[in-house]
Amino acid sequence: MKNIEKLALVLATVAVFVTSGCADTTNEQSEQSDISTAEVETVQDASTQIRQTATKGSLETFSGKYQVQDAKGVYYYFGEDGICYYVQSGTYEFEENGTNVDGDEADLLLITFETMENASQYDISQEDGEIILTTTQSGAESKTTMNLDCIAGEDGISDLEPFEGIYRTYDEDAYRFEFHEDGSCYLIMEEDYETGDDTLTLTALGTSLTYDYKVSEDTIVLSSEDTTIAVLVPSE
Repeated sequence: MKNIEKLALVLATVAVFVTSGCADTTNEQSEQSDISTAEVETVQDASTQIRQTATKGSLETFSGKYQVQDAKGVYYYFGEDGICYYVQSGTYEFEENGTNVDGDEADLLLITFETMENASQYDISQEDGEIILTTTQSGAESKTTMNLDCIAGEDGISDLEPFEGIYRTYDEDAYRFEFHEDGSCYLIMEEDYETGDDTLTLTALGTSLTYDYKVSEDTIVLSSEDTTIAVLVPSE
């Protein structure tokens, strides 16, 4: 999973959500869609249109939709405007007056991304109008806290019921969580990209990483210093 986290350009933050479970190491297409199929009017953001209309990823240029190999439910979308989207799909549920990992009573948000076998558990609290999620992944000494600001739809986490809403986190508009009434949720990272001579540069959260790439067996292989970072599989 470390290579996938690096590809997403958010080592310290995405790790909170993906390292508590194990990657699905099959190459089968995820059963869950990478965009909500709920039969209600769903909340939308800047990524919605490309996720709804993207064509199968190209092997000639970075364009369209790709699934990240060996990372179930993880996709990349490349637009024509130098912007791409990393999308990680999962499900969520609430537990009112549950018991957190420290044995204390708390309202909980449980998120299970498709890369995980078990749900990540977050205590829900509020401070100065913001939702605060706190989790402990590896003991009380490793508590991680993040703030969420609603930027579209309902600010529904505190109601402990399924809802339609999008939050930014860590005060970054490019780093978002999308929740839907059907119980689906998505982590979305908006990134800038540039291509050079057999290189791809991804920029997000003020950080740029450049990868070498090559086409191999109908996939695009991204590498750094001769180490494979990820394999992008054209997807429909």
